[in-house]
Amino acid sequence: YYKDVNNRRRFLQRVLTVKQQDQIIKEKSKTERIQKQFLGNIMPPHLLEELKEDKLNGNLISSLTGLRSFTQTHLGVSMLYADIVGFTAFSAQVDPFKVMVFLNDLFQ
Repeated sequence: YYKDVNNRRRFLQRVLTVKQQDQIIKEKSKTERIQKQFLGNIMPPHLLEELKEDKLNGNLISSLTGLRSFTQTHLGVSMLYADIVGFTAFSAQVDPFKVMVFLNDLFQ
């Protein structure tokens, strides 16, 4: 009788473990999909491809110096990724020249 109870207990523990592992895998997949979508929204496609190739080749970027290999230099050009609260509504209502003046004043 005790052996049967222990076998059932082990079986139920295995079932619970498998369900938990499935849940973890689903959550990890969901997180990876969200991360890829986020990166796709903020990075140029060619950089995403380079990152994917480096990951497949086992060359994960672990430092700022590694990230610098993805940068490109263009004279007279600066890029900034920022989120300005209310900017979308503001820029939709204001003349584009005034938006540029606003941004120029903001970042000088």
